[in-house]
Amino acid sequence: MERTAGPWARHRLPAQGRSCSRRVVRSEAEGFFRAVRSAYETLVICAPTVVDATLSRMTMERADARLEQWSQRLLSVAGIELTVSGRENFDPSRAYLLMSNHASHFDVPVIFQAYKRPVRMVAKKELFAIPVFGRAMKAAGFPEVDRKNRAKAIASLHEGASLFGQGISLWIAPEGTRSKDGELGSFKKGGFVIALERQMDILPVALAGTRDVLAPGTVDVHHRVHVHAHFGAPVSPGASAYSSEARDDLMQRTERALRDALAIARARRADAR
Repeated sequence: MERTAGPWARHRLPAQGRSCSRRVVRSEAEGFFRAVRSAYETLVICAPTVVDATLSRMTMERADARLEQWSQRLLSVAGIELTVSGRENFDPSRAYLLMSNHASHFDVPVIFQAYKRPVRMVAKKELFAIPVFGRAMKAAGFPEVDRKNRAKAIASLHEGASLFGQGISLWIAPEGTRSKDGELGSFKKGGFVIALERQMDILPVALAGTRDVLAPGTVDVHHRVHVHAHFGAPVSPGASAYSSEARDDLMQRTERALRDALAIARARRADAR
């Protein structure tokens, strides 16, 4: 009897296409597994941090050690190859107000591993509502910012700036959120108000490649991506007191410095390929 192809036959992929499709599915599954593993590694440091805070035995030194361990593990899970330049541009004994471009959730562990100094990030209010994770962030000294209320946001930044007296730097993403296209967006004013009022130097740090690890709106953590971080020269407040003119001038100078640093980071990443 002669066999006839079913109606689905003309829709079947050739062998090469099926093989390619399987590789894509496998890659996506592996990327999702890495995302789950990253979440697990985050929980691993959050739970004991909450316990320590409850028992009143949490210290900044203990938080620093856990953040170092956590960021190392996340870079290992993703297989990130991190290279860093420009460390000679800052004094490791000083605290700074770090400002970087923001393209991925992986910016956070990369900053910790690139800077290698005590630092806390300014985090949006919504993150503190996440069970365990939010309590751990608060216990570790991360400032909480309400992006919908400017007055509360400024007050929170002032509270976070108290870390400077403990030798802990503060990291702010001046764009306020992750970039949708990977390019540097417009800056929010809050961090520059703090820099002027506290007379803190701003340390620009540019990250190239984190978006290729984990793009906004996805859960597919790509493996073995080269990321380059470049530290630019610190930007001084300039004026000795706050004014809207001094703030706008500082914003412009910082934006130029960060764009220059980003060009260097991207060029060095491209050269390494």
